[in-house]
Amino acid sequence: MKDKFAGSRLPDLPTAGYATQRERELTDAVMFFLRGAERDRLWLLSMVCDGKDKFRTVMMKAWKYLKADTELVDSVFGYLELLAGEFPHLQRDELLRLGQMSAVQKIRHITGMERRN
Repeated sequence: MKDKFAGSRLPDLPTAGYATQRERELTDAVMFFLRGAERDRLWLLSMVCDGKDKFRTVMMKAWKYLKADTELVDSVFGYLELLAGEFPHLQRDELLRLGQMSAVQKIRHITGMERRN
C-alpha cells in the first residue's frame, strides 16, 4: 500500500554521525538545538529570516569545539526552513504583532484599565 502522505513529511533530522564520541556529541547538540527551535516559533522564524549566511556564521562559532562543518550547519538551516514553512517573514511579523497586542492587554489588566463591555 502506497503512503499518500509520504511527500508531506519532514526528512530525517540532520546528523553528524555516531561513529566517534565527537560525532555523537555534535549530533546530540544538533538534536537539542532543533528541539529548542521547534518549541520557540518566533526564534525559529527569526533565524530563517536572518538568512543562511548569518546562521552559518553563528552556528560555526557555537559548534566550533565539536568541529561542525559547513555541510552539517547548512543542512540544519535547510531543516529549519522546512519547519518554518511558507512565508516566514509574514509569520514572524504576525507573531510580533500578536505579542505586542498581548503585552498591551497585560498592561491594561495590571493597571485596571481594561475595557469593560
